Parts: sequence; structure tokens; C-alpha cells
Amino acid sequence: ASFSPDGRIVAHTMSMQREGPDLDKWEPGQPAWWEGPYEAVPSRMALIDVETLHVSILDDEFDNFGWKPAWMRDGSGFVFGAPFEDQVLHFVDLRDPKVQSVNVEGRAPMPMIDVTDML
Repeated sequence: ASFSPDGRIVAHTMSMQREGPDLDKWEPGQPAWWEGPYEAVPSRMALIDVETLHVSILDDEFDNFGWKPAWMRDGSGFVFGAPFEDQVLHFVDLRDPKVQSVNVEGRAPMPMIDVTDML
């Protein structure tokens, strides 16, 4: 999760997985749930208004989970990556809140926050 620069909005990724592995039924000698093939788990971005606690879940999905969002300095949007989407960065503009995907060559960089103006 990540607070907007003004502290009014929290951006947080939410897994849409309905149920997890049934570890109570696992017995020694059986394959573990993590040994199977990779299965994508859809996730969505949630925007939480800190004052009202109103939660908006954006419709667009990405794979598994997202890195901590890096906000634009003016708070008008943020960028984040999803670790299982190697060549994609995601951007959300709060004026029209939806996840926009941007393809990049090579591996997508993990967005970082510029803290130089806070020093």
C-alpha cells in the first residue's frame, strides 16, 4: 500500500483469488501445492479515501500482485509494476481512474519514489 503525497488516498493491490490451497488435507508424500504449474491470480488496484474510508476497486486486472505504487509528485496518479508481468508497467491517472498498461523493452523497472526533495 502507498499513501498519496497529500495523505488523502491509499493505493493498495488486492488479490482476487477466491480460495487458497487446503493445507489441512495435505499428507507427506503428496506433491506440495507450490510444485504444480504456475497459475495466474488476478489482482486489482483499490483506492481508499482516508477521510471517508470509501473504497473504489478498479476494474482492470493484472497478474498476481503489484509492487508498492510510486505516486506522481502532484498526487494526480501513480505507477506500479507486477512482478509476474516482465515487460509491463501500469499507470493510474486519478482524473480517469483505470489501470493503463505500458509495454517496455526488456524487464520493466520497479518504480521508485524520488525522495530528494524531502532531504
